[in-house]
Amino acid sequence: MADNFCILRTEKISKIGSVASALDHELRLRETDNANPDEIMKNVYSDEIGKIMNAECKADIERRKHYKNRVLANYKKLLPEKMKEDNVTCIQVMVTFSPKAKVNPQKYFADAEKWVREKFGSDNVFFKSIHYDETTPHANFFVVPGYDFKYKDGHTERRLSAKKWLGGRKKLSELQDDFFEKVGKTHHLERGEKGSKAKHQDIKKWYQKFNEFCEKLHIEPQKETETVDQYFERVAANWNFFTDNFNRFQSQIGTLKHEHDFYKQYHDNLPALKKYVEELEKKAL
Repeated sequence: MADNFCILRTEKISKIGSVASALDHELRLRETDNANPDEIMKNVYSDEIGKIMNAECKADIERRKHYKNRVLANYKKLLPEKMKEDNVTCIQVMVTFSPKAKVNPQKYFADAEKWVREKFGSDNVFFKSIHYDETTPHANFFVVPGYDFKYKDGHTERRLSAKKWLGGRKKLSELQDDFFEKVGKTHHLERGEKGSKAKHQDIKKWYQKFNEFCEKLHIEPQKETETVDQYFERVAANWNFFTDNFNRFQSQIGTLKHEHDFYKQYHDNLPALKKYVEELEKKAL
């Protein structure tokens, strides 16, 4: 079935400041695009021991700031004393599903959390957020890629290694396979195409450019109730309708100078073009 996929993405974070910035986003401590600020109470947050944030804390930004500082302190405790400058200190694991998929989000994310803790080590998971204030619910798990390295004499040393879980295309593909087998399949979801070279960041940049294009044309942004497909269809319908009408009445524009003036006045502005078309239609009656 199309648009019925389980989705797993990972992002490596090196700098402690970048982790703090990511937590600002998760806890809605700064303005977040596509998130409804009135629905933050629906979100779920929990710390390293799985303690769920209460309603009073979610409703108060100052309490959320204090909560963030506590999460950061616990995260730092999980880091080894000695680290290389380029060490990945956090892996952000994002789990979601296709917008049209028929899924029970609570059960899906509960199974996903169990999988993340088994895969990366429960003690390494220091924060979880589940966002229900956006169009498609999604969960983020913050993980320190830590493990105990054992020397020949028997003593151990805490080390970091993102490669242990994310090293190379083969391991990444195996991670996707394992998530699908143990979580996605259980919820009747499909696995994405193996070997796909599509990158989330590339898609994000393309979507940003598309939104900029629509803003330029004064087309209303994607609504909370719209899927991506519905949004694209609406934009295409607007564009096709007005360009078709423009072509139909183009002969009434007249000289090249008028055509130039028309281009300057109506280029990249569909509402203005719509008004122009309506005026032409009245004259044609």
